[in-house]
Amino acid sequence: MKTELIEREFNFKEIGYDIDVKLTSHLFIRRTINGITDKHIRSHIFKTRAQYQDLLTAAIKKFNLLDYANKGRVSFIFIHKQEKYGMLLDVTKSKDGYTITVITIDKMGDRHFVKNAFFGKEKNKIYTEYVLHSSYMRAIEERVNSCREFVFYNTFFYNRSAQEISLKKKINEYRIHNSIISRFDNKTLYFGRHWIEICNKTDGPIYILINIEKLIVKDLQNIAIIFVDVREEIDRTQITKDIICFPDFTPPKIKVKSKTGLRIKKKLLSGKLS
Repeated sequence: MKTELIEREFNFKEIGYDIDVKLTSHLFIRRTINGITDKHIRSHIFKTRAQYQDLLTAAIKKFNLLDYANKGRVSFIFIHKQEKYGMLLDVTKSKDGYTITVITIDKMGDRHFVKNAFFGKEKNKIYTEYVLHSSYMRAIEERVNSCREFVFYNTFFYNRSAQEISLKKKINEYRIHNSIISRFDNKTLYFGRHWIEICNKTDGPIYILINIEKLIVKDLQNIAIIFVDVREEIDRTQITKDIICFPDFTPPKIKVKSKTGLRIKKKLLSGKLS
């Protein structure tokens, strides 16, 4: 996926205010300490604009971020993959609304930070249990389907794994797409990562890892459903959430009618032999 997934400046409306967001260039450079350059940019856990917008929306609605407007910089502490991260923000208020500048992002305990502290010079800190969900948008190989606001993608890894187990011969992927949409509409499936078990009467169950995430580019908002991984066996002890079971999606066997072809019949000659 292209870099357009993250706009350096964007805006949205929340609790009746216009929110302008600015991402500094500092977020997109690699950190070098003692001559060693990190392979990741500072904000590498953020793959899409939607991740930034979701976090800032939670910071405003649940943790009163706007109360810190014009009061100096504030660090917002959150969780990603069971690790704590800190985002350093500057919030300013104007007659038109608020501007939030994202200055930098760091992981607790990384290099120049003490083990249990973030941004020691900053007096304003918001400690939260907000969980930033992972995005797989930059691992996508192809777009495979769309319906209404739902767009389906396969990652490189999923496609390779599916080919290895001849997945297309075992399940009907488009029926699974329709079932996912139905479950999302019925609020039995939500944003985030899910393992789904596809029942297959012939070859046994198949397990597919999907990630449902918001896809926001400029003024367009869709729901991306990304097929991340597929396996014929999984270790259930390593999966913290319940596996969502789907009914049998085995493709129907098509009966090919045999064609007998042309039959040549002998014609009996009338009359007697002399």
